[in-house]
Amino acid sequence: MRILKQKKQIEGQIESIYSQKFTIESSVIATDNLKATYSTIKAMEVTSKELRAQSKKVNIDKIYSLQDEIAMYMEQADEFNEILTRDYATPVDIDEDMLEAELEALGTEIELEKQIEDEKSGIPSYLAPSSGETTNLGAETEELPNTEKPTQLNTLSG
Repeated sequence: MRILKQKKQIEGQIESIYSQKFTIESSVIATDNLKATYSTIKAMEVTSKELRAQSKKVNIDKIYSLQDEIAMYMEQADEFNEILTRDYATPVDIDEDMLEAELEALGTEIELEKQIEDEKSGIPSYLAPSSGETTNLGAETEELPNTEKPTQLNTLSG
């Protein structure tokens, strides 16, 4: 019985020691957290002071002015590039509508020429190929390979 009482007493002391250890560890963690918080606050204060000092050195109007100046120089550089890459063979004032009309007129002219050629060749218009089709009329036809055996072999004598 006495041994059981001693065992319970020792278990109570162990539990008490664990409880004290937990309290101490919790205190250490809390202390470390406070130190980290204090360091963070100090760093924020230093950063704030530095930003305040640097922002006093910066003039927002000067930044806008610099951006405008850079934009002007970029436009000027684009203009230089445009001038240097200009094609002198192409007229400057090309009218797109006029080009489209000329292209359409050329297409109509080509179709009329084809109709005239078809009429001269004797092909009725209903048998003539449409503008997208092509025929092999008048073109050389491909010869089929000769399947006969040659009767005599030509050999070169050297």
